[in-house]
Amino acid sequence: MTKAVCLSLVLGVALTVPARAQYGGGGTVGGTSGSTSGGAYGGSGKTAALVAGYAAAGTALYVYLLKRSTNMVGCVGEAGEGLHITSEKDKKTYVLDSPDVVFRPGTRVEIRGRKSKYGAVRKFRVKKLLKELGPCETPIP
Repeated sequence: MTKAVCLSLVLGVALTVPARAQYGGGGTVGGTSGSTSGGAYGGSGKTAALVAGYAAAGTALYVYLLKRSTNMVGCVGEAGEGLHITSEKDKKTYVLDSPDVVFRPGTRVEIRGRKSKYGAVRKFRVKKLLKELGPCETPIP
């Protein structure tokens, strides 16, 4: 399992446990024990259901936003259409779409952004330059 999935599961469980503890349970419905089935919070489980729903929605939103961005380490090169980066992880080349970030060709960088593909062209939209790691070890074509 990926870190994002594990974290979202732990977060979802952690947020629903306090609501479960508030639900008193206790007693019987229609019984003669003298206590109500509601405990201190009315017994319908509305609080627990609301908290569980909000936790699930928050977890889903967190995972969705986390999945949208990815980090990439690679070397920046220059080509006819502009700058591109060759990823160290998958050895693929992506055209850089970086309106707010300036790169120098021949620099090894760690960036955060979003991958996309238009036909045969892979693009990487840069959200943030995380680190400039110095010059590339091998020349970039």
